[in-house]
Amino acid sequence: MDYCIKLLSELEKLDLAIFQIDDLKKEFEKRIERQINRQSILLSAILSIIFITWYTSTASGLFTPSVVKITEFESFIQMFALSFLTWGVGLVLTLAFRVLWEKDFLPGGRKTISWALLPKFQKRQQEIAQQTQKVLTKEILLNSWLDKKYLNTKSVSYLSEVLGSRAVNTLDEAVDLLELEAQNQKVRKELIPDENVLTRAQKAIQEDLKDNQVKKSVSKVIFDSFV
Repeated sequence: MDYCIKLLSELEKLDLAIFQIDDLKKEFEKRIERQINRQSILLSAILSIIFITWYTSTASGLFTPSVVKITEFESFIQMFALSFLTWGVGLVLTLAFRVLWEKDFLPGGRKTISWALLPKFQKRQQEIAQQTQKVLTKEILLNSWLDKKYLNTKSVSYLSEVLGSRAVNTLDEAVDLLELEAQNQKVRKELIPDENVLTRAQKAIQEDLKDNQVKKSVSKVIFDSFV
């Protein structure tokens, strides 16, 4: 049982590392999306202000000698219509710029932003990878008493529980009980996942954030081609 507790502790560290890297990828994507949204809103706001300035100073007649001929009600209607039109144009421009930057049709799009953010996130990924590699090279994982397919937190937790409850006396008996339970396919998927934690951790630390962005861009192009 002590062996299972020690093994479980190391496997939980790997699970945490996988979660951290997955969280890092999500944060990376959110930062890109946030920057694209910020750029879209800012540029559409600037263009909207330019439009309002041009209209009020030239087309509206509010700042010309003929303003005396315009009633207060007409001025109110003009400004209300202008505000509504500007809001609508700003919204359309924001959506348009967002799509254009997402697809890299304009300078400073997704690829440019991801390249700018990449060094910071890769550094954090490398730090997690170094810590994970130290765990992966521990003797208890390299020369485990258990078959590799059982090297995940769910399997080892189950083994630890049955040993602790005195349902079985040895680790081999605990494994036999686990296999008996896992004859049910639904239970098997729960207790013995297709990939063990070691394999998932190795894949996670080797995954390149840059390649992940390339795959995401390709997926968007393929999806858009069908839409």
